[in-house]
Amino acid sequence: MEDARGRLRELPSVDEVLSRPAVRALEVRVGRAAVKAAVRQAIAAARERILSGGGNGSGELVPDQDVLTRAQREAAPRLRRRMIDLEAARDLAP
Repeated sequence: MEDARGRLRELPSVDEVLSRPAVRALEVRVGRAAVKAAVRQAIAAARERILSGGGNGSGELVPDQDVLTRAQREAAPRLRRRMIDLEAARDLAP
């Protein structure tokens, strides 16, 4: 359990992950809200892996690729809703 506590202390903060170049670039593509939510989810998943005794295979506790995947999933429903809103507005236009 002591090893898990040490690894939990190694988890990066949300701001640390948001400051990574790859994550900053992602923010431009999908928006800050989606990226921030993805970072929080990735940190929570890493925390759960540590507490369950698992590892992620790489040396990084919160890999950029995990954040990227989660951000794309987070942004997808918003993009679909926006497209639906645009189509509805077009249908209502005279």
